[in-house]
Amino acid sequence: MISKSMFYKLFIIITLVAFGNLSYAQESIKFLEFELDIPLLRNMNFQVKANPKSIERAFVRCEQLPFTKTLETLDSLKYALRLVDWPYFELIKAYINTYQKDENHSSFLLWYFLGKSGYKTYLNFKKSKLRVYVSSDDKVFGLPKIGNKYCLNCTNQSISVSLSGLDYFSTGRNFEFAIDQIPLIKEPQKIEKNITINSNLLLDSFHVNFTINKSWVTFLTGYPNLELSKLYNTPMSVEAQSLVDELRSIANNLTTLDAVRLLLSFARNHSSYMPDEDLFGKEKWMTPEEALFYPSGDCDDKSSLFYYLVKEVLNLQTVILVYDKADHVNVAIQLNDFGTPNLVIDGNPYYICETTDSSDLEDIGENVLHTKYRYRILK
Repeated sequence: MISKSMFYKLFIIITLVAFGNLSYAQESIKFLEFELDIPLLRNMNFQVKANPKSIERAFVRCEQLPFTKTLETLDSLKYALRLVDWPYFELIKAYINTYQKDENHSSFLLWYFLGKSGYKTYLNFKKSKLRVYVSSDDKVFGLPKIGNKYCLNCTNQSISVSLSGLDYFSTGRNFEFAIDQIPLIKEPQKIEKNITINSNLLLDSFHVNFTINKSWVTFLTGYPNLELSKLYNTPMSVEAQSLVDELRSIANNLTTLDAVRLLLSFARNHSSYMPDEDLFGKEKWMTPEEALFYPSGDCDDKSSLFYYLVKEVLNLQTVILVYDKADHVNVAIQLNDFGTPNLVIDGNPYYICETTDSSDLEDIGENVLHTKYRYRILK
């Protein structure tokens, strides 16, 4: 009769031999217009249920599987494609989708690969479903959260979950939702635009030609509502930099004040005004290039584009004003020698620019919303 200890040792030996003979399939996935080959284990037939014991068994199973090659490939692609945390998370999702398993299996692998990639990652339960959370210092809106932990695979903002108490990956690094560099995209889809800026503020017209990276905008479709101070600083693609160059060329022949008026006219009139709910069916805060791409936007979207252009074209100090009760956003710019300022920040004069004035007649500093509503200043 085999003792329990001998049986356990025999089981481990058989398991390791079996796993050692597992072969990889070379699965090709499409990501950022690339066809990427990532090693895919053939035998992944294990189930995960929403309880700690099942998760522990699956975790032990994965620890015994030869995932090293896959993790090394994912890590190499992260650096080769210049992926910050959110695009890297999307890469892991694209890889996991090749397994075509059930929802809990996919959620478990998402948690496992993020954890193995060095992030603070947690698994919680929503009845019979697994939910993946990451720790972050960013402020994100529209994602369910527990403290500073945000759910990456929840569709219902009001979701309530049971904590698993598992802490396999609780000592990693925080997840950053902010995007400070654009990933490499192979032969991106581009849109060429030719726009005439009819500026009532300057009583003149200006023509600009520029390009938008449609592939990058499409990639951001599922990007969450990040705090505006970080969202507005999301860089534009190399292609969209042509707009900055065009506007900078025009601004070089204008005074600083008139250059601000030029950018304000562009932000107001390059697209129509429309609430995000009518365009997307929900509130979506846009990065500058998204605001440039879509045919319409609301106050926070137009402010996103204006804020970015003022900083990139004119290199002026700019802040975001959020009027919570009025459900409104606009921008204030530091200007010198321009009359009485709307507000003073750190001893410097700032003037409010309203980005949603469709008449294009309200000049810099003429907005009075700040005298009626309390506002928050975001730098």
